[in-house]
Amino acid sequence: MARPLTFLLILVAWVAVAGATVPDRADLAARQAELQDTSRAPGRVQRTLFAAGVHQERGEMEAARILLRRHLADHPDLDHHLVRHQLGLLLAQTDSLAAALVQLEAAVRLAPDLQPAWRNLGEVSYGEGDFSRAATAFGRAVTLDPEHLPELRYYEAVAYLQADQPGRALDLMTDLLDHHRAPDLAWHRVLLAAALGTDRAADITTRMTTLTDERPDDPDAWHLASRQAQAVEDYRRAAGALTVAGYLRPLRRDERMLLGDLCRAMEAPARAAAHYEAALAMDAATTGAELDRLVAAYLAAFATDEALAALDRRLALEVSATAWRLKGEVLYGEERFVAALAALDEAVALEPADARLDLLRGYCCLELEQVDRAATYLEAALRDDRWSSQARAALDHLQRTASAPATSADIKDSRNPRGSP
Repeated sequence: MARPLTFLLILVAWVAVAGATVPDRADLAARQAELQDTSRAPGRVQRTLFAAGVHQERGEMEAARILLRRHLADHPDLDHHLVRHQLGLLLAQTDSLAAALVQLEAAVRLAPDLQPAWRNLGEVSYGEGDFSRAATAFGRAVTLDPEHLPELRYYEAVAYLQADQPGRALDLMTDLLDHHRAPDLAWHRVLLAAALGTDRAADITTRMTTLTDERPDDPDAWHLASRQAQAVEDYRRAAGALTVAGYLRPLRRDERMLLGDLCRAMEAPARAAAHYEAALAMDAATTGAELDRLVAAYLAAFATDEALAALDRRLALEVSATAWRLKGEVLYGEERFVAALAALDEAVALEPADARLDLLRGYCCLELEQVDRAATYLEAALRDDRWSSQARAALDHLQRTASAPATSADIKDSRNPRGSP
């Protein structure tokens, strides 16, 4: 989950933190002011920084970069952290991130306590895709600037998440939310991503409940709560949260389909079918897999007429042996044996090697008192061990009754078309 970090290209000296009430923070602020005070630099360094600043004010960025590079080349004995830092920021501004990294690393090497350099090193490293280095840099920036801890700690957590260290990201975000109020949903998005990445989604259930309590009118907050509930397989809560999100803003098509899936998972197939139908009505780009979900929901809800209509839509979209078999099974359950046999014949034409279809056709022929044909199909089903026991039971019954027509009551224990594995 990449989240772009905006480069804070601070091309002039940073303003020291003022008004700190904690002595340690006051000391840190004083140290930052000292490191960023150009008057403490050697005279030639001061003149170079001033001249580069004039170029920047005029928009002459290339001239500023050339001037700073020339200083470093001509005066190796006057290598200075402020020159390196300013050059690094100018290079980052032109997306020369690799070159910017060289300069920013030199700046923190020359002045290990220069907080702006650490922060910008973190941002440039992130932009370069070196997320571990970015996280380390942001962590160092936090220790040097507690005043901006929430923002920097969040950046550190994002970097660890991108560096495939979700456990560290989760710990950082948990601590951050323990002590600070989130300014927006970004913190909770990172928290959730980190929890999912460590299989610890259950650990943040209370935080997601608190989030929706604090932001009851924010649909995105309810979406996050739903995703967390899905991760812990609390489908009722997940469906409820997504439903609330739908009250606050219309659900997209994929979200409506997801709500149907959640209702199926919580064993509410009629509700699932209603959501599927609503989603499919949003546009004509229906897929076979989506109609399969609709059929399954109707079947689970024992809505056979609707299931048959959905199967016809499925077959109109794409002919498949599975859809024809399901239609045959539904029709068999409705005791429409002639139509069921016709549907199963269509399935066989597409999947002639499927012995289950022969078993089902045998059952239909038994109901239609077509004994010889039933025996032929049942014998063919014996070739597959998955269906052979059911086929053998039906054939044994036929032999015992000496060709007398079998009824569904006679062999009800030997067959189970729709319940077969």
